[in-house]
Amino acid sequence: KYVHITPNGNVEPCVFVHFAKDNIHDKGIVEIMNSDVFKDARSRQPFGDDLRRPCPVIDHPEVLKELVEKYGLFANDGASTSMINEFHPIVCQQSMAYQNHLAALDQAAACSCCKETPVAK
Repeated sequence: KYVHITPNGNVEPCVFVHFAKDNIHDKGIVEIMNSDVFKDARSRQPFGDDLRRPCPVIDHPEVLKELVEKYGLFANDGASTSMINEFHPIVCQQSMAYQNHLAALDQAAACSCCKETPVAK
């Protein structure tokens, strides 16, 4: 339930996600928030079971890519398309490495007698 509005009025889902579909000079904020793209993004939250990995940019990069492609979002900064195209495989790799690191930490912290993981999620 957060958006970022750029100085020129483009409405982005986050200050770090420089993609938009609408502008407040063309549509009202309520209409934009009720648009298909924002409804879809909200319906996907949380983006995973592990709340230590909440971000659709670095923790779940497939979500951002899907939303950009599905709704034809445009890049506000001229460089964000690199995140979806050329850097996407690298971000996916890093995201998976972080997910595996967290799983290893959970396993190391598990109770040795019952293998339950601590409630950190």
